[in-house]
Amino acid sequence: MIERENAPHRVLCIGDIALDVIVKLEIDGGESALTGLRYGSDTPSQVITRGGGTAANVASWLATTDAKPELLARIGNDSVGSALVAELVAEGVECHLRTISDLGTGTVVVLVDRSGERTMFPDSGANAGLSAKDLPSLEKIAIAYVSGYALFNRESHQGVLAIFEVLDQAAIPVIFDPASVGTMSTFADHSTIVSILSSLPKRTVMILNESEARYLAASESASLEQVLTTLARDAMIVVIKRNESGAVAIDANSGEIVSDRQPRREPVDTTGAGDSFAAGFMAEWIKNRDLLASLKSGNEMAGRCVQVIGARPRKSP
Repeated sequence: MIERENAPHRVLCIGDIALDVIVKLEIDGGESALTGLRYGSDTPSQVITRGGGTAANVASWLATTDAKPELLARIGNDSVGSALVAELVAEGVECHLRTISDLGTGTVVVLVDRSGERTMFPDSGANAGLSAKDLPSLEKIAIAYVSGYALFNRESHQGVLAIFEVLDQAAIPVIFDPASVGTMSTFADHSTIVSILSSLPKRTVMILNESEARYLAASESASLEQVLTTLARDAMIVVIKRNESGAVAIDANSGEIVSDRQPRREPVDTTGAGDSFAAGFMAEWIKNRDLLASLKSGNEMAGRCVQVIGARPRKSP
């Protein structure tokens, strides 16, 4: 384990912790993948449980760097929550958790096809309801990560907006992942989502994938440069993850666009790839704000993530 007592960079990861129930299916990917399921009968699969939850995943990957990761989340009063916390603590993550007695710990069922693509069925459980009252001391926090799954949860929404305000008042920059298009569009209509994001502090660094970026920019046909420019109106830095095509980013102040692409790695499971990217990006970003180096670090860590089953750093079974 990395020695963290004197680690120079406290990183607070805010959002969710969950149990991932990963179902690896021997069916081809693509839009027709679900036709491979034997509805009403049995579909052979490999079922694996792993620690999950976006914020917890980010903290777990940060624990492999020289940063000092901390997690703010909520769990249920159950053995699942206790086991997940014990795992994170063993990895070197300091946990600031509230136990909710009448809700279970969050759970996500993840279907993974032969291509490594995943389809998720999340149940937020005790993660719902996060608020600024849950925040620990922010002394010496270098940067905070906020999960969009917490912001776009009806029980947590106002509380997470308040968390953004507290972080802004403390002059703490935020790395924000707005979550999936499915999560955003379920929460509210497009104009409402855009309005919410434009109200966030302008010191925010937004990290999102291409489908999320095009959804927010309301453009499927515009160039990535145009999409980046549109989104940069509401953030200090915008980073678009492009899977095997790497990542591209824009600095809103200078208008400079940079990109990085690492050698392709055949994916085993893409669950958590975005979370690991965010961790790699932050671990480098907090050092000297080098955007290109941060993209490289994010891509390298995401490449490691897709080589294992699950969203956390571990050896492939």
